[in-house]
Amino acid sequence: MSKKRSKKNKGVKNMEEKIITEEPVEEMVEEVAEEPVEEMVEEVAEEPVEEMVEEVAEEPVEEGVVMPILLNVRNLANKESEIVRVLNKNDKVKIIGTENDFFIVELSDGLIGYCVKDFIARNN
Repeated sequence: MSKKRSKKNKGVKNMEEKIITEEPVEEMVEEVAEEPVEEMVEEVAEEPVEEMVEEVAEEPVEEGVVMPILLNVRNLANKESEIVRVLNKNDKVKIIGTENDFFIVELSDGLIGYCVKDFIARNN
């Protein structure tokens, strides 16, 4: 009886060694090399876009026309944020949302930014 147990235990030991030394290493390499990179890409590329789409989707799209000679398009809804484009008088924009004193606008090339409401005339 004791011989059977030792053979049985020996087989279990070999299985444990195989499991510990081979399979987890492959899984560990996948976890270390691939998942963090994919998560990082999602954090950098997708989240801000999704948040902006959610904000934009809440209100219907309207057309607007720039009234002053020049109008700044900003990356955030405040007057201190980065200017990402400058529009000219009579340029058309899609008004896709509002935030505080700003319209969220989409330009003809697809750029989405913020313009002060007072300087865009709505075309309903």
